[in-house]
Amino acid sequence: VSFPSGSMSGFRIAGIFLNPLVYIPNEKRLILTTEITVRIVYSEGVHETISLTEKQRDVFSKSVNVIVLNSDDIKRFSPPIKENPGRACEFAIITGSSYTSAWQRLADWKITAGYSAGVFSTTWIYSNYTGNDNQEKIRNFLKDYFTTQGLIYAVLGGDVAIVPERDAYSSYYSPYYLAADYYYSDLDGSWNADGDNRYGELSVDGVDGYFDIYVGRPPIDNATDINSFLRKDSVYIYAPPASYIQKILLPSENLFSGYHGRIVNNAIGAMFPGGWTITKLEDGNAYPPHTRNAFNENYNLMHISAHGNYNGTSVFNSSDIPYLTNTMPTIMNSIACYSGDFDEYGNCFAEQIMNRSDGAGCVAVAMNSRYGWGTPPSMGPSEKLDTTFYSVMLKDTLPVGIIHGATKNHYRNLIWGNGLWHYCGTELNLFGDPEMGVLLAQANEPDIYISNTMLDDTNNNGTWEPGEYAELISTLSNRGGVNATNVQAVLRATTNGQYVDISDSTSSFGTIFVCGSSDNSSDPYKIRAAPGTPSGTVIGFTLYITADGGYSCEQSFTLVVADPYYDHDIGNVRFTVTNCGICGFMDDGQNLGSGFHYPISGGQHLFIGSVWAGNSVGYVVTGIILQRIPETGKLWKEYLEMESTILNRILGQSSMIQA
Repeated sequence: VSFPSGSMSGFRIAGIFLNPLVYIPNEKRLILTTEITVRIVYSEGVHETISLTEKQRDVFSKSVNVIVLNSDDIKRFSPPIKENPGRACEFAIITGSSYTSAWQRLADWKITAGYSAGVFSTTWIYSNYTGNDNQEKIRNFLKDYFTTQGLIYAVLGGDVAIVPERDAYSSYYSPYYLAADYYYSDLDGSWNADGDNRYGELSVDGVDGYFDIYVGRPPIDNATDINSFLRKDSVYIYAPPASYIQKILLPSENLFSGYHGRIVNNAIGAMFPGGWTITKLEDGNAYPPHTRNAFNENYNLMHISAHGNYNGTSVFNSSDIPYLTNTMPTIMNSIACYSGDFDEYGNCFAEQIMNRSDGAGCVAVAMNSRYGWGTPPSMGPSEKLDTTFYSVMLKDTLPVGIIHGATKNHYRNLIWGNGLWHYCGTELNLFGDPEMGVLLAQANEPDIYISNTMLDDTNNNGTWEPGEYAELISTLSNRGGVNATNVQAVLRATTNGQYVDISDSTSSFGTIFVCGSSDNSSDPYKIRAAPGTPSGTVIGFTLYITADGGYSCEQSFTLVVADPYYDHDIGNVRFTVTNCGICGFMDDGQNLGSGFHYPISGGQHLFIGSVWAGNSVGYVVTGIILQRIPETGKLWKEYLEMESTILNRILGQSSMIQA
């Protein structure tokens, strides 16, 4: 069975659902097909091609890699890279105005980890983006930043009173409205194609279904919850003892007559390699307080296979939370019903265990906002989603948000082609930081990267010009598990090296502690752009980094050589526009702003621009800059008259440009 192709972060993905078994009832024969030829029919030029930043391409490729069969073709079919990406925001935190300062700590942390990050209030988003409701305004903000700012991850920083959820509609079973942050991850279409405001309906709303960005919701209610979450997030990444990482807790109970929760837990446990501590608790050995007591012994991972409700599961629930003493937080998921019902009044079990203070509880949770579903005697959608979560986790070192997203991407055809799967796929939500990496082994070396690069050019105009000397200051940060000592870095030009001379290529960064940084401001690199370098030339550099213990890595970045910009004063002009430059403003005193702003020479200089000026609609002078004429230096070709009827249609009496 074939399904329409879709767009996963700009990658075109074709989904195929195979049924290798054929049953012939009158012969009582079950036939297994061992070889299948797939014929792909496709049309070119149907879908708009989007471009990605280099970092988007690198991150999204990992998610594509874990679900496609032809992973060798990822690079060949990758979306094009943006030529001039401009300013970026790769990690966005959305929260209420009262909490922007508290969440800034997370943004600062992500910046030190190599991401561009920002905190955005819902008030600002609601004022700057359109939409039928606040949820659509938030999604339109995410769409904009995904396509123009290089967005990869988004944190919904608060409970539904702070950042509203979107309820997806499922006609499969009551209640029909399912709290679904899925809406904020799949950015294609409107999720409301038929216009009835029942979002994410099966078949009629044209939902693409593939994740474009990765979203998580720390369900905080106040600044205290934020501080507690940030503590757990940092402790999980930077302070894990070896005895904790390779441990998973699997409590279960009997689910249906003749069908036990151990079936899915056994399937999960069998995935983990030797060396892992796999603790299984069943029935009487799982009911309170047994699961709680085991949880307090610090487990990295936990899957609960049990019935549940708003207050938790039959083996682990809200009554256990006051007695939690675990010092290392857990990543937990479950097939249970309603334990992630975060859109109801008060706090559900998932919210309570996420917001538990003093470092106890969980650092990430994936749970259902409504019913979990099984199909005994075989595993149902909720069980298959949870087992795939661990299967994806063990394929590669991935952030929890990508693991969650890749799980749904894997079952995209079923989620958007079958009523039961649609119910289970839309209601499963991730609570936590989507960029947080899942630990599978003890870190035993540093992980050094460039967190900032600053160019100190000779004339201090911020532009590295042809022939100009400059000093280069790099900041290196360590996101690994151990301190990096005696850090050295050698600078080399790796692209367009003929246009740069490096007179001092070595620098020492000393010791870089875990989660720390160091720069070479006391011993900067010294470089010079070659005279005659074409304006706009991009030069690629690589730092070859070493540290004690045999550690080494390479980190690359680029710098641009360009002509300086020149401010051309054209008099008392209220407003000017150019096609290659910028807009400028001046007042009557001619002491504010500027006219045209463009490079003096080179390929980027002003080619065509215009000014219309006049003191009445009937008398207007227009100047059209066609090109620089070397022989004369003249830039203007003037037209002194224009029919007032034409100008009336363009400007109108009230919008006349004054001169």
